Amino acid sequence: YARLFAQDAAAASHPVPRDLFQGDSGRAVEAVQQRLIQWGFLAGLPDQDFDGDMVAALGRLQDYLSEEEEGGYLAATDALTAQEQSRLLDEDIQVYRYTVEYGTKGEQTYRVQRRLHSLYYLGYYQIDGKAGENTRDAIERFQELAGLEPTGVADEQTQQLLFSQDAPQDQTPYMLKVSI
Repeated sequence: YARLFAQDAAAASHPVPRDLFQGDSGRAVEAVQQRLIQWGFLAGLPDQDFDGDMVAALGRLQDYLSEEEEGGYLAATDALTAQEQSRLLDEDIQVYRYTVEYGTKGEQTYRVQRRLHSLYYLGYYQIDGKAGENTRDAIERFQELAGLEPTGVADEQTQQLLFSQDAPQDQTPYMLKVSI
């Protein structure tokens, strides 16, 4: 008992799973959002709200995995059972489907763009599902910071790192000018 509440007690890596529903908020929702962002199904930062954006992201995850999972990965996208949440937080998915390079279009390109956005390589309005110059430049910058050969092509090796928890964020310095 004393060890459980000791200052050096190990912290949980994520909250204890519980059933979540659209409209819920808190750390459990944030943990799911962080995973959806990591895998490129949700753009932006976690806000701890199970809202329409999260429902759409869970729908994208469901569609992505429906080819691999018999019977589907999730029972619904506006709710998560504790078991589904545990699976989402504890298991990995096959992140690589195909190479994304200049001219590539489709859901994999959206995922790469969402993840590049979450790591500050790409602006929100550049997420359009079409790999153009901005996407190519963002991939190349990511590869440079990740220690990969900077080709601007998101091949399997690049995507494995991009969709991992160890993906480096862009460190480009920004200056905000305010005129009063």
